[in-house]
Amino acid sequence: MKFHKLYTRLLLTSNSIYLRLVAFIKYGSWISLFSELRVEPGAEFSIGRNSRITSGSVIHVYKGARLCIKDNVWIGPYNIIYCQKGITINERVRVSHFCTITDNDYYVSNKTGITIDFLRKRCSEIVIGSNSWLCANATILRGVVVEENSIVKPGTCIKRKK
Repeated sequence: MKFHKLYTRLLLTSNSIYLRLVAFIKYGSWISLFSELRVEPGAEFSIGRNSRITSGSVIHVYKGARLCIKDNVWIGPYNIIYCQKGITINERVRVSHFCTITDNDYYVSNKTGITIDFLRKRCSEIVIGSNSWLCANATILRGVVVEENSIVKPGTCIKRKK
C-alpha cells in the first residue's frame, strides 16, 4: 500500500499525540480527542483511508516496530495497543471497547520458583484478518493470527499455539 501524502491534519486537539517520526495518515481517517498515540523514533505507524481511533484508546509503537492499520478499520473506545515488533490490522476490522492487543510479554522461569525477567521481552508479530470483529474485552497476545471473517467473543484471550 502506497501512501501518497503525509496527512498532517491529525486532529492535533488531542492532549497526548507524540509523533517523533513519520506517521502516514490517509485522507478521511482520524484519531479522536483524548486518545494517546506514541510513536517512538525509529518506529512506523500508518492508518488507512476512513479508519477511526475513538476516544480513550492508548497506542504505543516502540522503536523498530511497525503498526499498520489498513482502510475502513474502526477501533472503539478505551482500547490498548502495544506494538514492540509488528501489528497489522487489515481492512474492515472492528475492535470493540476495552480490547487489548499486545505483541510482547516477559520471560517467565519456573526452575527455581516463578521468576519474571522484566528486562527481557519476547515479541512476535500479530495479524488480524480482514472483516474480523474483536468483541468487548477481547485480548490478542503475541504471535496470534486472527483469520479473515472471524469473530472473537467478548472477554476472550487468544494466545499463540506453542
